[in-house]
Amino acid sequence: MITAQQIIDRGVCPHLDGEICHDCRLDPSQLSYSMGDMADLCHDTQVAIFNWCGCEDGDPQYDDCPTGDK
Repeated sequence: MITAQQIIDRGVCPHLDGEICHDCRLDPSQLSYSMGDMADLCHDTQVAIFNWCGCEDGDPQYDDCPTGDK
């Protein structure tokens, strides 16, 4: 399984060309991710990167959401 850090490492800073700015280093949810990166997410990686998952609002997105099946 892919880790949150592996997904973060593939993110692209929308603020600087070819570098990652201070804000994106502190908050990886600010990075731009490819559709492939987004498809690799699971509950744990979603929460690690974005500090949120749809299951918190009663809409489980992934099979591993603690609130049930997607």
